[in-house]
Formats: sequence, C-alpha cells, structure tokens
Amino acid sequence: MIFDKFTQQCEIHFWDIVIMIAQEEGPVMKLINKSRESSGSRIGTFLLLILIWAAVGFTVGMIFGRLIALIQYF
Repeated sequence: MIFDKFTQQCEIHFWDIVIMIAQEEGPVMKLINKSRESSGSRIGTFLLLILIWAAVGFTVGMIFGRLIALIQYF
C-alpha cells in the first residue's frame, strides 16, 4: 500500500514538472523562441527541437529504467 502511494506521488510530481516545462512561459518555449529570433532558419529550429526531444527522451528513459531496476529488487 505504501509503495502504491509512493509511485502515485512520483507520477504526480513527474507530470507537474513536465507540464511546467512545456508551458508557453516554460524554459523549453523560451529557448525555442530565442533560437527562432537568433537563427531565423527553419532547419536550425528543427535541429534544435530534435536535440531537445532527444535529451528529454534520454532523461525519461533513464528515470524509467532506474524505477524498473528498483522495482525488481522488491
């Protein structure tokens, strides 16, 4: 029962952080807007988005991998 509450709290905190980052005033959108102002090219913005989402995917994969490894110990 305690483990269920712990995982629910972790999921709630995770989504709170993702929502905060993805908002229009969040750091990702600020970075995208600044890159658009500085580069102005469509290819540069596309490459920046690929880099950002690759970093996000890598980080989320590492977190889920660690959680799965922890669950296997129980």
